[in-house]
Amino acid sequence: MTALRRSWQQLAGSTRIALTVFLGLVVTVTLWALAVDTDSDGMSDDYELFFGLNPTNAADASLNCDSDILTNLQEYSLWSDPFSTDTDCDGFPDGLDSNALSRAFIGWGDPLFTYTNEYRYTGPDWWLGAYKVGGQWTTNEPYAWHVAGGTSTASLRIDLCANDQMMRLRS
Repeated sequence: MTALRRSWQQLAGSTRIALTVFLGLVVTVTLWALAVDTDSDGMSDDYELFFGLNPTNAADASLNCDSDILTNLQEYSLWSDPFSTDTDCDGFPDGLDSNALSRAFIGWGDPLFTYTNEYRYTGPDWWLGAYKVGGQWTTNEPYAWHVAGGTSTASLRIDLCANDQMMRLRS
């Protein structure tokens, strides 16, 4: 590492700038290439599949599925839910909210975002995920979690990230 640092410092300033720009472009192009967009509508296939949009229909980018002021493409730029006017349920519509993902909203048991024990939904950077240990999801609205009487080991858990360390909350 010291030899690399020494070699870097020996380069002319313009060469270091050129290399930095080049490496930045390589990283940008690589990240762009990894975000597959089959229909070239500006939304990644991952986003479209996650929220139930069609990754082979370019026309869905200009739609406004939740009838707020944001198109699906604008929702994608925020990673907000294109089918919810207020993704984080804070009372401010996504298009008027200064941070559409200012808090985590967890709709425990919602079949659109609940996969066996895990709950997967968009949220702020500090929210890593949520899941259950034991108990059962109800299958009808309102969605809920049911634990049979006498069960003491069941819990709902939320993984958070604070200062580069994971924290785990339990119910």
